[in-house]
Amino acid sequence: MSQDVAADVRRVVEAYQASRRTAERRERGRTDLVLPVEVRTESGQTFTLMSRDVSDAGIRLVGTRRLLGQRVTVRVPLGAGHVEFTVRILWACPIGDDLVENGGTFLPTD
Repeated sequence: MSQDVAADVRRVVEAYQASRRTAERRERGRTDLVLPVEVRTESGQTFTLMSRDVSDAGIRLVGTRRLLGQRVTVRVPLGAGHVEFTVRILWACPIGDDLVENGGTFLPTD
């Protein structure tokens, strides 16, 4: 990699990190959690999406499905097993060709 490319990459990353620090408006902190997760809808359809971040209140998911308004089960890998959460999807936003971010809040377990 040339020094010019390396310097340009550093500038992009530094600008991105600076914008994330000043733009945070959430009451609860988020943790990057970039993992493939299994999402099951109430109708029984199962999809693999990518988690983006998580807080103690909710999770953001990225994939090809718009899940707005749905109640879904999210299965997150943990060691040799997994943990399941019930999530109500509160918002969905297109972020690219056939790519959607879905944000949801955790629901109490039954």
